[in-house]
Amino acid sequence: MVDYYSVVSKATNALGAHTEEARRRVYDRARAAFVSEVHKLAPALDRSEIMAEQFYLELAIGEVEADTQREQSARYRQDFRQSRSGSLPKLRGSFCK
Repeated sequence: MVDYYSVVSKATNALGAHTEEARRRVYDRARAAFVSEVHKLAPALDRSEIMAEQFYLELAIGEVEADTQREQSARYRQDFRQSRSGSLPKLRGSFCK
């Protein structure tokens, strides 16, 4: 079995800017490459083996996308905290009693 996670992760990391559209194109290319390669195999895989491998590819794509979303979310939170630190006014008066 191919380590699909490593292949897809390496391809998305090579993008530089991780836009959703760019990642989607990588995932689509991975799917197309899978289909192309499966049809070249000799001896041919049976249908259940092809479906299993395709499932593993889709799992890897899902994991890479989830990891990317977590990383981006953490960066956005950090950027937001940094942009807000020190910029909030101190409350005085009746609100603090």
